[in-house]
Amino acid sequence: MTIRGNKRLFVYIVEPFKIILYNIIFYWFGATDAVAEGSSLYSAVMVGMFFVSFAQYVWWLAQKRYVNKTVFTLTLLYLGACFVSFLFNFNANYAYEKYFYFFIVFSLPSILWGIEFGQEGPDGLSWLAKWLEPISWLISVYCTLVVLLPNLSGDVELRGYAYQSHSYYAALAFGLLLFYVGYEERDQRFAFFKSKIATIVRLVLICIMPIAVISTGGKGGFVLMLVYVVMYLLLKDRKKPLLSIAYIVGGIVCLLVVVYIISNNRFLSDKLSFVTNYINFDTLSIDMTNTSNRNIVYAEALQLIEERPFLGYGIISYMPLMTTTGQYPHNYFLEVLLQGGTLYLMVVLFTLFCFFRKLLKQIKYDSNARIIAYLFIYTFIMLMFSGTYLTTSLFWFTLVSTLVVRRDTRNDI
Repeated sequence: MTIRGNKRLFVYIVEPFKIILYNIIFYWFGATDAVAEGSSLYSAVMVGMFFVSFAQYVWWLAQKRYVNKTVFTLTLLYLGACFVSFLFNFNANYAYEKYFYFFIVFSLPSILWGIEFGQEGPDGLSWLAKWLEPISWLISVYCTLVVLLPNLSGDVELRGYAYQSHSYYAALAFGLLLFYVGYEERDQRFAFFKSKIATIVRLVLICIMPIAVISTGGKGGFVLMLVYVVMYLLLKDRKKPLLSIAYIVGGIVCLLVVVYIISNNRFLSDKLSFVTNYINFDTLSIDMTNTSNRNIVYAEALQLIEERPFLGYGIISYMPLMTTTGQYPHNYFLEVLLQGGTLYLMVVLFTLFCFFRKLLKQIKYDSNARIIAYLFIYTFIMLMFSGTYLTTSLFWFTLVSTLVVRRDTRNDI
């Protein structure tokens, strides 16, 4: 029994992409107060979506009368670990307690719906690939009109969390657009995206998105964009050598266009220098002093890890100890080590190994599974530099939906 109709759009698109879609909508219409930290509207929308999504899931289970007991049990155990961590942190206040509730509101629905999506198999992947194409265009047009053009004109320059998040949005759009270059599942696409006009516009947007990434000054987004290029080269179809040559030539042309535009614009040239200033090209090493104070945050995190290397401090209880940020260390693996030490790290590494193993097998037999790889890498690279995995909906959705896959149409996974 699979989910059909408009309900799919909510639980498989709106739910895991809710933060991105919310920010895009309100930034687009200039309602910056609605996306500011601590916005009451933001909280109300996210909590409301949680109740709608969770109610839909309970109703779905009642109709289906079946649930993946193993993953559901693991989810409950993880929630229990979060609760115990919170319970034993006697000096906690709401600034840290809220992350327990954030995990429930932002991530729990995506975990539960990820379980259902993973059981849909190739049909679910085909549907997701179809609907993410217009989403990629939406993000691309947004990044062009709301981010790039105002930055180039000098009307606005994004600050703080806004410029970081927008650099990732533009990089995500770039990656998704690359995914659809040479996408062979033509029968599964909306009619417009099969047209020659759409192909031309797609190539233009692919040239624009790197410029949009650079214009924000976001270093994480720049790294993500480079990773996407490597991913595309590794995951592209090698069965058609002439087509591959055409794509390479087209890529070189796009690169030359981007280089020409940046080199002839002082603003973009300065931004490019900024997003790459942490790289010491003479010694091919990383200059941590140019990592937006991440060196200070990472140093404190490593010191705390040295003091309790094996068991850590608890899923949430470590946060008051991070005096430089007052919350998480802005690095996925450092956060894991702070939470549960090397013991938890081994669990996480084993989970990631199982995830990538299953994902690569899926990709081998169903090219649509590559879309999961593009989405997961977006969240993973972002979490290496910004945010916390506890509240990243798309991270959980892609991770869980892959882990619960048992078999595809051709091979036991």
